[in-house]
Amino acid sequence: MKAGPPDGYPVDPDDTLTNQRDEDIVKYNRTRTLRGQGSPVRLLMQLLTDHPELPAAEFHMSAIYPDRLDVSVHDDMGAFEAWREALGLARPIDRTRDRMFWVVIDGLVDDVPVRLTGFASEALVEEYMAADDSERVAA
Repeated sequence: MKAGPPDGYPVDPDDTLTNQRDEDIVKYNRTRTLRGQGSPVRLLMQLLTDHPELPAAEFHMSAIYPDRLDVSVHDDMGAFEAWREALGLARPIDRTRDRMFWVVIDGLVDDVPVRLTGFASEALVEEYMAADDSERVAA
């Protein structure tokens, strides 16, 4: 038996939950617990132990990606670099802009998916991206 929206609701063919069997949805919901977010929490605890002097950052874990840790650093590319080094992530190869500029690095740290994002002014992001590894200095 397939799960789906109540009668009368439109069905989105790209909605993966709508198109899954009931037992698949139960399995999906079972992973959406605090226990399912244990890996990123443990990684943060390990970072606190190993790198207590890292600059403060913003952390996010979600039920959508329960095993991923998102780390965001705002207006300080030196702090972004310190986090990048502590996490052992590769250099960013591109930047993005909308109203704000940012760089994003996705990686795997101790088997935990990590997304590190640095938000800053255009000038700070461009200066950071132009510097090679020998010029980068962590805050």
